[in-house]
Amino acid sequence: MKKLVLIILVSLRASWLIAQEAPIAPKVPTIYVRNENAKVYKQPAYQAEVLQVLKLSDPIKMVRKFDDRWIIVKVNGQSGYVERWNITTKKSRQRNKNSDEDLPVAPTEQISKKN
Repeated sequence: MKKLVLIILVSLRASWLIAQEAPIAPKVPTIYVRNENAKVYKQPAYQAEVLQVLKLSDPIKMVRKFDDRWIIVKVNGQSGYVERWNITTKKSRQRNKNSDEDLPVAPTEQISKKN
């Protein structure tokens, strides 16, 4: 009986240690540059300091969506803001000139006619 209790306690302790050892890291989405020379800004504004100018080959990790216009990214270990329509989730990294299916929707202005 003592052996059975000891085996159960050791098993519980071992399973608890294994569960504590390796937390699962959240998957960070990889994104790609749609336009060569897209800029990474320090703040979500055109007037902000430009941290980097992106190339199509730059590995980019999406941190999170900031708002409808900007996405926070991490490039070469540095975080910054990129306009949403300058990036894509497609691996192709080349803009398909015949298709707008992967283009993020940019803000539009209403055009009023003057009579």
